[in-house]
Amino acid sequence: MAFDIPLLNRKFLSNYKPAIEIKLPDSKKFDLPEKVIQFGEGVFIRAFFNYFLEIANSRNIFNGRTVVIQPVHVEKAKILNDQDCLFTLCSRGLKNGQKQENYFIISSIGKAYAAKLDWIEILKFTKSPEIEIITSNTTEAGITYNSEDKMDLNPPISYPGKLTSFLYHRYENFDSSTDAGLIILPLELVENNGDTLKKIVKKIIKNWNLENKFMNWLEKANIFCNTLVDRIVTGYPRDEIDHFREILKYEDKMLNTSELYHIWVIEGGENVQKKIPLDEAGLNVLFVPDLTPYYLKKVRILNGAHTSMVHLSYLIGNNLVKESVEHPLVGQFLRDFLFKEVIPSMNMPKQELIDYANIIIERFRNPFINHLLINITLNSNSKIKYRILPTLIQYYEKFKKDPKL
Repeated sequence: MAFDIPLLNRKFLSNYKPAIEIKLPDSKKFDLPEKVIQFGEGVFIRAFFNYFLEIANSRNIFNGRTVVIQPVHVEKAKILNDQDCLFTLCSRGLKNGQKQENYFIISSIGKAYAAKLDWIEILKFTKSPEIEIITSNTTEAGITYNSEDKMDLNPPISYPGKLTSFLYHRYENFDSSTDAGLIILPLELVENNGDTLKKIVKKIIKNWNLENKFMNWLEKANIFCNTLVDRIVTGYPRDEIDHFREILKYEDKMLNTSELYHIWVIEGGENVQKKIPLDEAGLNVLFVPDLTPYYLKKVRILNGAHTSMVHLSYLIGNNLVKESVEHPLVGQFLRDFLFKEVIPSMNMPKQELIDYANIIIERFRNPFINHLLINITLNSNSKIKYRILPTLIQYYEKFKKDPKL
């Protein structure tokens, strides 16, 4: 079905009368300063970080927008700019067992650039005293060292190379002032992502023969935070796009979908929390001294639940995670595994673990997400080693007997 409908942008939004309940941005927020350099324009970072900023800005908490840099390709930056960097997010799932859909028009992106086309323009932001934070989601492959990177490339090839170049220009433009340092918040699914990124940046500094004074500035003035992210983002709803066009009454080429649940755990102190106090906006953002217990909880309960039941469920004839949870045999097996073996084996507050496990089960039941079991079976031997075996060992050490399941 074809629809002759307008494109989402600020001009359209000024006269928009929605037919559904949707959270519209305050036009005054369009003039907020750009405080964040954001490497990545993909569906995850927009449904996660840009959503967080939207909520915070709407409550006068952060009051800043991002400069989005498309790190590799160029098309999405142009599409964003054509829409005045506006896009729609539909978060949907189960809440207390009931279906829920929330719609937002996100306005927390100020400008969008493509690194391949606009690197010189991007480097001008190194002069801005309002820039305080760099965030990224360049996938796990993005936080890697590339020996072919060079300082004089416009831009450098890798994300760490681009980051090093940006930080070096920042250091030069502010005469190595420690007040010009930035907080770096990677979202990539890499264990100790902040430490890993910093290690690569330091290696690049040495490889590029940059001065020791810059290395000292990097250490003293900048904070690289380890972070843990969790939200299922299902992206552009290609199979449902006619439905979305019909209810929204506009075209949005950057339309995004996600689950309701989110959590962002940041290993950072008071200085980080003061700069980006997203927790004050009612978001599930935690600033903690150590990520380890949160990482263990996610791996043992969420990832462990997937791995524990996937083969049984698939052999019984199920294809999806949500079918597995609803299946009388597999669903009971999953609950017994979590509540009788995983949670008792862990040395963390029991009620916290129970609450988290119940959230996980509700997330697995999300009727809007078709998570294929066959995808979970990939690299099963490795997954069992890291997700299941530690539970078996810890259970035996604690109770001096093997777990039944």
